[in-house]
Amino acid sequence: MNETPAPPPFLPYWRSVWLKPRQTMAAIYAAPRHALMWLPAIVGGIALMMEAAIVGKFWTQLPFGQVWMSSLLLGPLAGMLNVGILGFFVRQFGKLMQGEGDATRIRLALSWATVPVAFALIPTAIEYYLRATEGESLLTSALLWLRTGLGIWGVLLMCLCVAEAQRFSFKQGALNVLSIFVFFNVLMFLLVPR
Repeated sequence: MNETPAPPPFLPYWRSVWLKPRQTMAAIYAAPRHALMWLPAIVGGIALMMEAAIVGKFWTQLPFGQVWMSSLLLGPLAGMLNVGILGFFVRQFGKLMQGEGDATRIRLALSWATVPVAFALIPTAIEYYLRATEGESLLTSALLWLRTGLGIWGVLLMCLCVAEAQRFSFKQGALNVLSIFVFFNVLMFLLVPR
């Protein structure tokens, strides 16, 4: 009797992607596809919605519960859209640089690059709650620095994961990601009225 092999354990990827992103991505590409592979992008989308509420200083008008529910409802869609749209541009710029990554590999790389952002969900939610109830404090500043550190690591991780997806060196992966950020900033500069 021929049995289908069970998918590899999912949780070790959440640990290994932090320090071994290229090896982790290679293992993910070799694994059978399953829905949980997109979970980092979904949780990361929720965290990004909460972060946008902090940046927009919504705590002065909206209670934590409303922002939390809105983030839970809209965040998964935002996370998946972020991966889809960013993935399209990463692939196009990567093609110009002779990259080999297909759309699925690039979307998976971007999804897994959001693991630090996903881990920032709890500190972000706590920071919003504290700002809404108590205002600025030493703890909210510490949480801001923690989120900033996780965000920086997320950008580095994105460069490494994209490099693996496109079969690039780290420099080429970083150039690919940096090109996207420059492109979007120039686009915003041209489109936003002054």
